Amino acid sequence: MQLHQVMAAAAIAAALAAGGCGKQAGTKPAAPKGPAVQLLPDGGKRITLREIDSRHLGIELAEVRQGADGLVIPYAALLYDPTGKELAYMSTAANTFVRAPLKVKAIEGDTVTMLEGPPPGAKLVTKGAVELYGIDFGVGK
Repeated sequence: MQLHQVMAAAAIAAALAAGGCGKQAGTKPAAPKGPAVQLLPDGGKRITLREIDSRHLGIELAEVRQGADGLVIPYAALLYDPTGKELAYMSTAANTFVRAPLKVKAIEGDTVTMLEGPPPGAKLVTKGAVELYGIDFGVGK
């Protein structure tokens, strides 16, 4: 083997030992892909999706409104945890969601009237909420 071939082989071996093909020693790993989940002081979680993930999930929102008998939301926003507690996912910023506890008063067709829940004007997830639940509770991991 000639000297330049030995030096090239040594450089390739050094690069592989440093972390793989095409990777230079000391470089930062790539940013994580997928949702970021942050634990909140109250024990809840904040889920932040990339824009592309929100589009793939088809996230749709609807506002909580004040009805004659209480707060009103679309039935599509309502979820139940395994213990039967009612919840929804509320958007707190673009592509950012938190779990919001609810207390249902009545369900009539596609409309839910609540005793307790987020205030009027809050935006709840009506499409993609089940996927957020899976991210929140680690379903499928």
